[in-house]
Amino acid sequence: MAGPYTPALKSNRQYGDRTALDRLAITGSGLKQGNADYVPQTRRPVGRPQGATSTSAQPQQVAPAIPQEHIAMMEDFARSALVAQVAQAAAQDMMAGPWLRKYAEIAQREVQRKADALRQNTPFFEE
Repeated sequence: MAGPYTPALKSNRQYGDRTALDRLAITGSGLKQGNADYVPQTRRPVGRPQGATSTSAQPQQVAPAIPQEHIAMMEDFARSALVAQVAQAAAQDMMAGPWLRKYAEIAQREVQRKADALRQNTPFFEE
């Protein structure tokens, strides 16, 4: 049963007919346009968009595998750097007391110690 706002669909299927069918489902349901609407979600397919693929003549370089102990050291350093950064910001506050300032100083020393250990125990991965 067609309503007054029912869009006219063409007899031959073309690009965009799916949108028209979705619009028909919305307007033909009798719901008013508002929060109670059924709105179909349009999603892009997974993966790269279709198009021309470029073939490069150069072989792709494979990155060397990083040992797990190096990764653990890097993550530990990153966590310590974040803690030191937050502590330094808190120590800059006007209401910060001597304990907080001391903790920020200790965190900064710990970051420097972990940075030195990371630099000495891991090789430089250069191109």
